Amino acid sequence: MKACLFSLVLALACVRPAVAADPEVAGGYTFLNNTNASQTFNGWAVSAGAGLDGAVGLVGEVGSSYTTANSLGIDVALTELSFMGGPKVVSHRASAVTPFVQFLAGGVRITGSAPTIIGTISLSQTNVAIQPGGGIDVRLSPRVGLRLQGDYRMLFVSGGTSPRVRVLVGMVVHGTRS
Repeated sequence: MKACLFSLVLALACVRPAVAADPEVAGGYTFLNNTNASQTFNGWAVSAGAGLDGAVGLVGEVGSSYTTANSLGIDVALTELSFMGGPKVVSHRASAVTPFVQFLAGGVRITGSAPTIIGTISLSQTNVAIQPGGGIDVRLSPRVGLRLQGDYRMLFVSGGTSPRVRVLVGMVVHGTRS
């Protein structure tokens, strides 16, 4: 948690507040690793954000990740659906590469289903989660860029916490501020 706060303070110190952040929509492929269970998930995420003042803005994100785990010889399909939002700080110092940090909070709904003799059994639970992270947008045109992002997601589950590491590769489209 101290590293997250330090990263946010460092980002705030490096930004040029005179430049307002454009509204944006981004999306892409995600690779998620549940470090407690050594499970890897593939999925997607989409986000939308807008600047509030200078380099500070708000972002909302929805994503889903999928895997199949084998438990006692039975394939269990697992899905993690995340819905989060929070502040984002963007540095506008470089014109071709734009670094950012963000701190999202929200929920993650985990669903598991497995076939049985009498039909499919499904269980689900929703957990509170935080997700500090950051990345870079590499400008491909005035409004379109490539996004490379890394996040550390912490789920608060009964009996403790469950950490995940996530990597996102995708595209971002910047709008124009009027």
